[in-house]
Amino acid sequence: MNRDAYEAWWPLHLRVALGEMLTSEEQRTYEHGLHQLHEEEVLTPDLRAIKKVRKEIKALEVEHGRLQTKKESLDAEIAVLEAALDDRTRQYLNAEDD
Repeated sequence: MNRDAYEAWWPLHLRVALGEMLTSEEQRTYEHGLHQLHEEEVLTPDLRAIKKVRKEIKALEVEHGRLQTKKESLDAEIAVLEAALDDRTRQYLNAEDD
């Protein structure tokens, strides 16, 4: 779509986006322009970028698993240590959480 056609199409697009009704001629022009824009649109994925992102996601998933395991281990250690505390100390620690 050339610049002049786009500049004629754009106000129609705005009107449609705002929910306004178009005349039948305007509707045909709008749909033709929309179709033309879709036909001209070329999406060329950067396969290397996709592969890189997938690799990063996999590494983050592995790191997440490692951290989750460490958290569970630390939570278990905390539970053992807290169980050994007297009631007064345990109450003090819980009050500090607030």
